[in-house]
Amino acid sequence: LFTPDYSGPVQADISARQDAQGWQVSGDATGPVGTAATVSGRVGNTGTLAVSVTGSAPLALANVYIAPRQISGLARFDLAINGPAALSSVRGPVTISDGRLTAPTLGQALENLNGTVTLAGGTARIDLRGQSTAGGGVTLSGPVDLAPPNQAALTIALSDVVLRDPTLYRTTVAGQVNINGPLAGGASITGTIDLGAAEVQVPSTG
Repeated sequence: LFTPDYSGPVQADISARQDAQGWQVSGDATGPVGTAATVSGRVGNTGTLAVSVTGSAPLALANVYIAPRQISGLARFDLAINGPAALSSVRGPVTISDGRLTAPTLGQALENLNGTVTLAGGTARIDLRGQSTAGGGVTLSGPVDLAPPNQAALTIALSDVVLRDPTLYRTTVAGQVNINGPLAGGASITGTIDLGAAEVQVPSTG
C-alpha cells in the first residue's frame, strides 16, 4: 500500500537475464487509478544503469508529503536512467494533466493543472499552469535542484487571481513573485503584487 488514498495492489512482472556484463531487464507494472510502468534496459555488474522507464502514476502519491495540501490528477513519465542509481542519472519529462491542488490553510484551490517537469542532471525544470477555482490563473516556472538544500530559481506569475473571505473582503491580485535560493531555508522571495478593486465588508458587531 503506497498511499491511503487508493486501495489495491501494485503488480509487477519482471524478467532478468544475466550475461558477462550484468543483467538485461524488462518488465511491466500496474496498479490502481492509472498506475502503470514499463521498464527495459541493462544493469551493469558495477551497478551502473542504462534503463528506460515509461508509464503513469497518480499525483496523489505526493499527498503524504504535502499535507494538509492535497493534489489529484495523473502524471505521465518517459524517463531514461543512465549512470549510477541516483537522481542525477535520471533524464526526461514528466507530463501533468488535469490536476487539482487544494490548500485549505490558504483557502485556495487550483484546477486544470497542466504542464511538464523535465528532469536532467539532478535538476527538475518546472513549467506548470493552472486556474484558481475562484477566478484567475497561476503559472510556475524555473529549475529546482533535487538534492538538499534544493537550490531554486522559481517564478510565480499571478493573473487576476481572486482572493476572498466571504465575510470580509474580495479582491484580485496580479504580478510576479521570484524565489531564489535554497528551498530548505534562506531563499529570497521578491516581486510586486498589484491589488485590483477591493470590496471590504465591515462587520455589524462592535
